[in-house]
Amino acid sequence: MKRVLIIANPGSGKGKATAYAEQLADLLVNTYDAQVDHRTTQKPQDAFDWAKNTSADEYDTVICLGGDGTINEVIFGLMENSKPPHFAFLPLGTVNDLARSLGISLNPEEAIKQFQSLELKKLDIGQVNEQYFANVLALGAIPSAVFETESKVKNKIGVLAYLFDGFKAMFEENEFDLAISVDGKESHLLKTNLLILTLTSSVGGMENLLSQDHLFDGLGHLYAFKGSLAVSSIATFIEEKGLPRHDLDNESILSLTGKSFAIKIASLNEERELKANIDGDEGPSLPLNIKIHGQALSVWVPKKNKTKL
Repeated sequence: MKRVLIIANPGSGKGKATAYAEQLADLLVNTYDAQVDHRTTQKPQDAFDWAKNTSADEYDTVICLGGDGTINEVIFGLMENSKPPHFAFLPLGTVNDLARSLGISLNPEEAIKQFQSLELKKLDIGQVNEQYFANVLALGAIPSAVFETESKVKNKIGVLAYLFDGFKAMFEENEFDLAISVDGKESHLLKTNLLILTLTSSVGGMENLLSQDHLFDGLGHLYAFKGSLAVSSIATFIEEKGLPRHDLDNESILSLTGKSFAIKIASLNEERELKANIDGDEGPSLPLNIKIHGQALSVWVPKKNKTKL
């Protein structure tokens, strides 16, 4: 880590992102004798553009300071980069699922200290239509509620805002008829209020929701709850003692594992538009074609991290 570009979203970390960037730069200079350049985002797509156009010949590492949305922008840019640098980030968002999965502290001061001892790992990245995600793709009542969570409430009470709106959505009957196929095989037809396709162990701030055995294996893990979300999710967690560790298709849940997925509306009479939530932000509308890029990006993680990669 000798030539580093730091990209900071000044609105993240309760307005302290710029100050954290300076602290991090000082640590990198003192620890690695690194040459560090700063850039502060001014408008949407700044982080994407800089990550896409920064070659490994110019910088060996790009570090992002921001929430899930800004981190996703940088990852998107790096995936579009023909010669991407290594990636690292300081989580300053509300949920920070990717950081939770990689063992990165959610306390900014502690996360900066973790940069003193790092190791490179390979990160799986998902692609849905023309967009990318590093953590989770979601469809249904709860993801739609997340879209509607007011920013001022989110900033005030953090992840509790998502949990409150998500809990209300659990009891809403707003099913969609979906056709889902994996790795080009025949479709599964079902009605669901919630579908998630995840690459990491933390979803919606719930850590270790998935088994560590499934992580960073070049595969996506899809779960679609059938019928009433409240009933099907409770039944699944009781019967399976959590989310299934294997492919499963019963009255409560469909569980699939694969490298590619296709998801579309199955009913010809369905007029509602269903949009995906990718890493906490609004994504494309159905139909969705999803591909998992195994070990697509090199990411710096805390060296003492015990996550199996």
